[in-house]
Amino acid sequence: MMTARATGLVSIPEELSSAEAAPILCAGIATFNGLKASGAELGDTVAVLGIGGLGHMVVQYARRMGFRVVAIGRGQDIAKEALRLGAHRYIDTNTENAPEALTGIGGAAAILTTIGDAQTVSALVPGLAAGSSCSASGLIRWPFPSVRWWQASAAWSVRSPAPRSKTRRR
Repeated sequence: MMTARATGLVSIPEELSSAEAAPILCAGIATFNGLKASGAELGDTVAVLGIGGLGHMVVQYARRMGFRVVAIGRGQDIAKEALRLGAHRYIDTNTENAPEALTGIGGAAAILTTIGDAQTVSALVPGLAAGSSCSASGLIRWPFPSVRWWQASAAWSVRSPAPRSKTRRR
């Protein structure tokens, strides 16, 4: 017998197989919670760094939550897929400067990263709008260059220093 808190349980419809439900319950919950905790509001720009696996989930959730979704990855081979999943725009870091591209559209209210390379994630932080956050779903290698401290946790966020305006970013 197993004992669990009711808040940690969900009911799965019978027509949904375990194989279909598993990604929603693991990756889905992790990425959805990252979006909810980001502080982004309806209509804000949310950047997703790392398209594939967790990134696929973030793009779909973010679009359906009413965010303006910017997918960021390396190469044009994933651009069509990112747009098909719901991204409004795709930034190919092989051909564009992602922080400049984000800043050019007012900055991201949130950056959610699913990649584990701290240098790459750190380089994107200047693309945040003032008072916004960058958070990771998954593991990241430390130290994280944009942060003054080291942390061994997979759940973290970096918040830009200035308070966030309620002005809608387009």
